[in-house]
Amino acid sequence: MSSNTLSMRKELNNTRAFLIWLVAASFYFYEFLLQVSPGVMVQEVMLSFHVTAKQVGYLATWYFIAYAAMQIPAGALLDHFGPKILLSLAALCCSVGTLLFALTHSFAILELSRFITGLGSSFAMLGTLVIAATLFPPHRFALFSGMLLTIGMLGAIFGEKPLALLLAAYGMRDTLLIFFVIGLGLSVLLFFSIYRKEKKLTTITKPFAGIKQIFTSKQSWAVAIYGSLIYGTTATLGAIWGVSFLRITYGFSNPQAAGYISMIFVGWAVGSPVFGLISDSLRKRKPTLYLSALLSFIVLSIILYYPHLHHGLLAILFIAFGVTSSAFLPAFSIARELHPAEYSGTALGLMNMLNSLGGALIPPIVGIILEKNNPYAQDILHYTAKNFKDALIILPIVLLVALLLVPYIKETHCKVAKH
Repeated sequence: MSSNTLSMRKELNNTRAFLIWLVAASFYFYEFLLQVSPGVMVQEVMLSFHVTAKQVGYLATWYFIAYAAMQIPAGALLDHFGPKILLSLAALCCSVGTLLFALTHSFAILELSRFITGLGSSFAMLGTLVIAATLFPPHRFALFSGMLLTIGMLGAIFGEKPLALLLAAYGMRDTLLIFFVIGLGLSVLLFFSIYRKEKKLTTITKPFAGIKQIFTSKQSWAVAIYGSLIYGTTATLGAIWGVSFLRITYGFSNPQAAGYISMIFVGWAVGSPVFGLISDSLRKRKPTLYLSALLSFIVLSIILYYPHLHHGLLAILFIAFGVTSSAFLPAFSIARELHPAEYSGTALGLMNMLNSLGGALIPPIVGIILEKNNPYAQDILHYTAKNFKDALIILPIVLLVALLLVPYIKETHCKVAKH
């Protein structure tokens, strides 16, 4: 066989591998869109279901509780069964959750729909990373991880202003039915595009062997809690309360407010690979952790409490908040490097689980404070700018706690621990 033929086959295999990865990454796009979507539907949910701000905050809680609870089991299931069946079933799960959201008139069923969506979403990132680890050489893994995060942020951006425009044109329920159909199609596409032989090629004889070591490590918990505080702040503003805050404070329409909030995810898409490269170049992880907590605190405090910001400056500040908050991502590298390589899946599972819990616990606290300060509000437009500023004070406080936690996190110098 000629060298040209071998080269063509290799190129064909690489192209096919990339297309398989891209289909899986599109599920991560879809998952992130669904994750942030309640933020632009707060008004519709409160009016349709006659619920309070506190109850709306619980929608994020149910999603992230399911997502967090499945992180470690999802990794073990992917190791055992491979991504083909699990990713297609996970996309179907997200689709069913979206259908329930579209059809129900019961708030309890609405909460269940978000829980089901969270269960399905928990496989999107891990499954796509398994495909990248299986189909591409190790030195490409960081590249595909960064590309995956950028695709996820594009999904989050679509879940803001473009989704708000769809809601204005078609209404909440018809828009969600569209996403139900998209999820069904994605489930079928995942099933037929991922070949059976592309399941994870390596097996772990004791997939839960590292749990005791990792769960009893103070360092693992310190870095995971740090990550949960930074991510929880971003999720609270980006996925639930940011749009409503801007509508009340600046008088924006729903699509306008969503457009500004989407700038957070633009900042994440830009900042995450940059800070990863900086961390690798310095061979230090902690400097970016300090920067993330400190600069995010400063930028967010200006957004929330500096009066009457120029709209152009406001957009720049939201991008800056996305960039600075994304600087926490080397914390994932610390979580992996604190333990031997064979335990990296479990270590990252704990990290992602705590991140999700941050996204689950902080939004309802904001809702509780809103309701306490204005118990007679019938919908989101009955709250005042002061109500929101008083409730959102929890976010800068959380960022300060994260900053105070960094000195207690071990610097790994980009080296994976040995036994």
